[in-house]
Amino acid sequence: SCTIVSTASLGKPSAASRNDTAGRATASAGVVSAPATHGTSAAAARQTRIIRMKFNPNASAENTGSSPTDPGFDGAGAEPPPMSDIPHAAPAQGDRPEFQIVPTFAVPLVICHLPDPEPLNRELKTLFASVEAQGDTYANPEPFVARNKELYESNFTLFDWPQACVQKLREFCLRSLYRAIGELNGYDTAMLQRLHIATESWFHTARKGGYFGAHNHPLHSWSGVYCVQHDGDDPDTDSGKLTFINPLSMATTYTDMAVANLKMPYSYAMRKDRLVPGQLVLFPSWLLHEVMPYDGDTQRITVAFNARFKLAGAQPAQVPRL
Repeated sequence: SCTIVSTASLGKPSAASRNDTAGRATASAGVVSAPATHGTSAAAARQTRIIRMKFNPNASAENTGSSPTDPGFDGAGAEPPPMSDIPHAAPAQGDRPEFQIVPTFAVPLVICHLPDPEPLNRELKTLFASVEAQGDTYANPEPFVARNKELYESNFTLFDWPQACVQKLREFCLRSLYRAIGELNGYDTAMLQRLHIATESWFHTARKGGYFGAHNHPLHSWSGVYCVQHDGDDPDTDSGKLTFINPLSMATTYTDMAVANLKMPYSYAMRKDRLVPGQLVLFPSWLLHEVMPYDGDTQRITVAFNARFKLAGAQPAQVPRL
């Protein structure tokens, strides 16, 4: 089964999916005055003040320091309109609603679950343990993304391996991906059959302290992560969580109480997923993500892959030969 999660910004999803986020920022501000210099007027000194925002999820709006009387506020500010003049719900005016909030620039995540994954995962764990025992023979020969010795990364040929468990996982991942592409693009079966795919794939095994730094996957359109094992740690912590970095993070260069507590799907927060065995997450390859340090006593095992496509029958643009 698969679920497409459409989010304009990657914040907290439903509790049923066992995802959580870094807490949305609730602002409480402190004002730090720059050292006064000889002959500096009071007005000039005010202009040199630095406003440093500190975010406290438990702060209230009354304790934000961002009121019109804040010493760092430029000017007295204008009072808001009477609250009685702001309707909380308004009837539609014909075909055009009087007031509408539209989610825009959404990032699709596709969350799938393999039915009865334990037999397959058991075979994968046995295979991966035997491969890792060969040392560097099947390891990634050119590691690039930040990681430590507690994380093992195989080479990128996994889906080409002949073992039955690998091929069964490959089929599940690619069928889920084609289904997502069809639903998101409105493609029928005939169109999907014209999308010829190329992949690269690998597995990770993380032991206590193992992590994988922030990165994305260039030269591909879709990526996926499948969970083989994640246990032996505290599920209420960030241990081993697959963390997606909000693409709107640069929008936080200025934050006040008008945007600090935006609800889903508009939150600026990162998305942190604790994957469960048998779960597959598909996402656009450009989306930055990382794996938080695994703080367990067993291991966290995942399979990842990238995919790119070529449309069968498409002809390249012609180059004039005059």
